[in-house]
Amino acid sequence: MLKTWTFHDYAVGEGESLGAHRENLETSSDWLPISVPGDIHRTLVEAGRLKDPFYDQNEAHSVWLEEREWWYRTSFTAPEPKHGSLMRQRLVFHGLDTSALISRVDCPPNLEPK
Repeated sequence: MLKTWTFHDYAVGEGESLGAHRENLETSSDWLPISVPGDIHRTLVEAGRLKDPFYDQNEAHSVWLEEREWWYRTSFTAPEPKHGSLMRQRLVFHGLDTSALISRVDCPPNLEPK
């Protein structure tokens, strides 16, 4: 259902003020594709933006990751409820680490975040 994810980093507090949550945000080449579930470290290594933190003394070069806020984006189409149905659907996020804020844009009323 959710196959295409991208992510971007911002200084703490900057993502919301720059509109990272807006549906019409222009996602340029600064937004990288990422596998979900997955992790930022591995994706940045594969994109050539970070040295492997698990090799030699490279961990010191990845400290900056903890000083940023990370925004993920995806889109999907929820199935339409059957005619006359009050069926509700749930959008479940497994494995969120530490803290997360889930935003939704133009969400149909039959989709309940959890």
